[in-house]
Amino acid sequence: MLDRLERAGEELAAIHRGRGGVLRVGSFATANIDLLPGTLRRFLDRRPGIELRLTEGLSTRLMELLHAGALDVAVISDYPAGLPAEAALPSGPRTDGMHTDAGRTDAGRTDGGRADGGHVGGGHIVALREDRLLVALPAGHRLAGEADVDLRDLAGEPWIEAAPRGQPTLLVTACAAAGFTPRGGPRVAEWSGKFGFVAAGLGVTLVPELAARAVPADLVLKPLRGTTPARKVYAALPESPLPAALELVEMLGEWEVCTTVSPT
Repeated sequence: MLDRLERAGEELAAIHRGRGGVLRVGSFATANIDLLPGTLRRFLDRRPGIELRLTEGLSTRLMELLHAGALDVAVISDYPAGLPAEAALPSGPRTDGMHTDAGRTDAGRTDGGRADGGHVGGGHIVALREDRLLVALPAGHRLAGEADVDLRDLAGEPWIEAAPRGQPTLLVTACAAAGFTPRGGPRVAEWSGKFGFVAAGLGVTLVPELAARAVPADLVLKPLRGTTPARKVYAALPESPLPAALELVEMLGEWEVCTTVSPT
């Protein structure tokens, strides 16, 4: 209730200031490498009077904050094991476009075919993009010079990840389709730590394209041959989103992240 009262006061103040006010944005860690910073720069150039308050967290936690009224928009993903239960995308027909009318919204496709979305109890989910996973190898790896990599050629490699134990992941699913079970390696959660372990030759790891900009020069990124594992990225909005939040979601759907893989 206190969060909602604070939001009401901020919105009233924004009315008096014209196009100002506070926008509270949450996102998962890798979205903060490229997708969110680049989009926020464009957004603030267009809406310089907006004050941003940023929160980083896991998608489940961000949805809790959104439902509690503590966030105006949340950037979430379905990795490693699907969207949080309370954010599951509904089945049913698509809607086209995102339209605002006196602060009301219908959430749906935001960029001419890349996004689906729908209404969820207490809010809206808007699909932004598919984020394919690349494999990170040390620069001296035997496959570092290949244009792409077959997962089966990595069957004997230790994999560095820290997914919840006992939950299906994109890596496990992709390796099963390739006919093997991935060999466990060091359990490392932070991306900077994963990169360090790969650079030291202690294993390989999957890296989302959203994180490509942060990969150090002593690693190489390669696409996977055949069916590429990918996660989906969404924006979550409350039932009655702020106009500024709608504008930000539109811009998130337009942003082109750095997707350059390492040269052969």
